[in-house]
Amino acid sequence: MSNHHLNQPIENYGCEMSEAARVVILVHGRGQTPQYMKENIVDHLSLGDVAYFAPTATDNTWYPMGFMASFEENEP
Repeated sequence: MSNHHLNQPIENYGCEMSEAARVVILVHGRGQTPQYMKENIVDHLSLGDVAYFAPTATDNTWYPMGFMASFEENEP
């Protein structure tokens, strides 16, 4: 099985990794984007010593169907 998310960009927010006291991985929700996570989490927290990494899901969704669908239906 191939992972079609692997070639998507990863957004970086906050401080540089080399200056970070903490690292946070931000995973956006269905229909959202890394920019949404920046505007609604990173910008509100205003933590200067945190490096944030936000991967992008293909077509802004991590899986094809809703979360109540069977595992088989939600495979790529």
